[in-house]
Amino acid sequence: MQPSATGFRRWAPWIMFVAGVLAGVGGAALLAPEPPAPLLAPELATDPIKPGPLDRAFAVEIEGRGPDTALAELYRQFEERWEREMEAAAQTLAGRLNAEDRALLVRSQRSWLAYRDTQKALHEMIYTPGARRSLPTMYYAFHARRDMLTVRARALDLRDLQEARQTLILELAMP
Repeated sequence: MQPSATGFRRWAPWIMFVAGVLAGVGGAALLAPEPPAPLLAPELATDPIKPGPLDRAFAVEIEGRGPDTALAELYRQFEERWEREMEAAAQTLAGRLNAEDRALLVRSQRSWLAYRDTQKALHEMIYTPGARRSLPTMYYAFHARRDMLTVRARALDLRDLQEARQTLILELAMP
């Protein structure tokens, strides 16, 4: 027995309707990705680290800005703020360590500062090649963004280490 072509013709409009709904508005609603967290800059929206006060302040400031020298200046300002956050986290952590562990933290921080300076030199070489040619201003923002994210990562790392140390001390103190 062969399948009837008339049966398909009878159901074809309904099949096309359902397919259209799923592919159109209905399907888009089902398949739409979850929107990013409110007031979060695009590069931080997918960051697995919970955004803190500086991230939220940055998201407010960056809203509506384009890739130009003003945006680069904003990245530089927030790099300085992350630098202060990093130094505060390092000081707090150092205050909770014995002399031997504090010396290890100081060596780690010195090594990281050398790394940061090398990264800045690399970013400088890539994004601002000097007088060889004039670059569009968006590259200044790219350069500043890279520098800010490098410092932000270290500040968050030190903050996490500080919290881990505190949690461990509390757990060891429990009977």
